Amino acid sequence: MLFTFLQTSAALAQNVTNQDVNTIQLTYGIFDPTVKEKVHLSIPAANVRVCNQANTLLLYGAFSGYTLQILDFDEDIIFQTELFGEDYIELPEYLSGLYIIRFVYGNQYFEGNIEI
Repeated sequence: MLFTFLQTSAALAQNVTNQDVNTIQLTYGIFDPTVKEKVHLSIPAANVRVCNQANTLLLYGAFSGYTLQILDFDEDIIFQTELFGEDYIELPEYLSGLYIIRFVYGNQYFEGNIEI
């Protein structure tokens, strides 16, 4: 099974060109429980890179243990999944348009905009 996963990852990487990939700019923030809202810090997440190609997210960085959330601009969660070290993840076909993408770990998060 691991061999099949590695073959799939390698095939996906070979099929992706720079023209096909849109890099998502992420910033870092924290949820502050004392004010019951998130505190958005304009700190670029230089060590974390996420790219999207159609409905596939290519993950560059250590996301194991994070929760991936896709939200509308009212911050309602449209899609959510736990990550366990995946290199890529397929998003549901029904997602189309502009969304907020958020990777949550405890009270910390990386966030950006994604067009699918």
